[in-house]
Amino acid sequence: MSSSGKKYRYPGTRPFETDEKDLFYGRSDDSEKLYQQILNEKTVLLYAKSGLGKSSLINAGLLPLVLQVEHYDIIGVRFGNYNAQLKQYEKPLDKVIAQLKTDINPQTDYLEKIIPNENSLWYRLKQSQHLGKERTLLFIFDQFEELLTYPAEDIFYFKKQFANLLFADIPANIRSVLDRKLDKDPGLLSKEELLLLTTPLRTKTLFAIRSDRMSELNQIADYFPNILKTFYELKPLNEKQAEEAITEPARRISGEFASRPFTFRPEVVEKIINSLENDVTHTIESFQLQMVCRYAEDLVVQGQTITEGEVSEQDLGNIQSIFAENYRRTLSELPAEHQYAVQALIEEKLIVGGNRVPLPEIVILQQVGIPQIIINKLLDSHFLRAELNSTGGRSIELSHDTLIAPVTEAFEKRKAEEKLQHEKQQAEAEAVRQQQELEAAKRQADVERQRAEEQAALRKDAEIAKDKARRNLRYAGAIAVVAVIVAIIAVFFYIQSEKAIASANLERIKADRQRFKADSSFKEIKKEQALSKAQELRGFGDSYRDLEQFKLANQKYREALDSIQAYPEMPIYKELQSKLKDQ
Repeated sequence: MSSSGKKYRYPGTRPFETDEKDLFYGRSDDSEKLYQQILNEKTVLLYAKSGLGKSSLINAGLLPLVLQVEHYDIIGVRFGNYNAQLKQYEKPLDKVIAQLKTDINPQTDYLEKIIPNENSLWYRLKQSQHLGKERTLLFIFDQFEELLTYPAEDIFYFKKQFANLLFADIPANIRSVLDRKLDKDPGLLSKEELLLLTTPLRTKTLFAIRSDRMSELNQIADYFPNILKTFYELKPLNEKQAEEAITEPARRISGEFASRPFTFRPEVVEKIINSLENDVTHTIESFQLQMVCRYAEDLVVQGQTITEGEVSEQDLGNIQSIFAENYRRTLSELPAEHQYAVQALIEEKLIVGGNRVPLPEIVILQQVGIPQIIINKLLDSHFLRAELNSTGGRSIELSHDTLIAPVTEAFEKRKAEEKLQHEKQQAEAEAVRQQQELEAAKRQADVERQRAEEQAALRKDAEIAKDKARRNLRYAGAIAVVAVIVAIIAVFFYIQSEKAIASANLERIKADRQRFKADSSFKEIKKEQALSKAQELRGFGDSYRDLEQFKLANQKYREALDSIQAYPEMPIYKELQSKLKDQ
């Protein structure tokens, strides 16, 4: 549904629903053939690769045909994958029972005479049986492979009871009790009750399973030995089916849709098919087709087509970008703690040399460390697919070659961002180191300044002593001996004071040089920091420009220019001015 509450013509990544049967094109032959098998067989196995549209075929192809027949009751069951982390969970058999809508027929109280309050699946459905008003129960198990993820005990109880329902007129345990009671009391049941008891329940079953999981059906083969006897393989769309699936939903007039009727230009249809088509089989996967068509419909809804009501080749743009956006959304929907590991798996291990490369599931679980529940989520999203390998296990790979380019682009962007981040961290570490050196130089300069001040104090003391010696010389004439001694002392202090003055001057010169050196280093560091910041912002601007986000790119270029405004002599200053003019 759109924000307006109206439905889309193309479901995108989800399956079609039954009320969307009028939009389900390209599968009319498959729907009719599967319907005929359901009419003629008791059990049918529907299988196909992931992403080919099994659920859509059931919901919008098969069910509308079945529901035209009044005597069918549909019982749809999805088991969901088993989660070993849950201590309490709903068992598969309980999930089947929960879907039953049975009205107990008072005439079936004879069952209480045989086994009171028996809790089997057969017993529950037998209680609702009416002679002359027989209805056929059609069980549909979509994603049947999910059952096979449960503990063996749960699988056993399901297959035993469901086999009794399908294949036994009266289950062996009930027949055994009945025979003993009839031996003791031949009149236990009336003729009408015996007739109702021996009238089989009318049941049919459709099992839908991914083709890569079919080997796991051996877990139920002991109770369903003929499960592979009647099957239907759903294959990818051929070109004619794909064209119908693209063009017809857009043309529909009746119905409340998010978009008005619109058309695809012929070259657009051809472009979609050529982009998605398998080069060998010339077939197209439904999942990817619906993803592209939904993107086109969104353009129409948002009024982003050049011509109203028509999707052109220019409107659609690069189909790879559609898958790129889906890739980003798929990653964002995963738990945050697994996103990087999944991204690294897809970008670095499932694509090698520009080619899809399958990886054994056991390797992903044990060596890469991605849990099973995350693998299942990626398979359900149809971004990845699983195939059987020669060892009996599964290999995981990208679902289609069309995903290689957007994934590779995301990988290159991620590596560029990681490089920028690494360089930023290095620049910050270098700036810290230089700042520490600067502070050390300032501390040393302070020490030298203090020393110079001490020398200056000594020089002042020497000047005072020198003045005193000169005064003493004026009074030395009266006493010759004292005068000589005073003269000698005066000369001595004079010499010492001159030395102190020279030493103090030398220390002052050294301190001045040290201070000049510290100030110069500080200016160079500030200049280097400004250059580093400008280069970083320029890198972000280039990335936004590559993504055609020109407004954000210009913003980053202006921030970079502002950071080096004090250094117009730098080459990057003119480069940034040029980039702003080019935008």
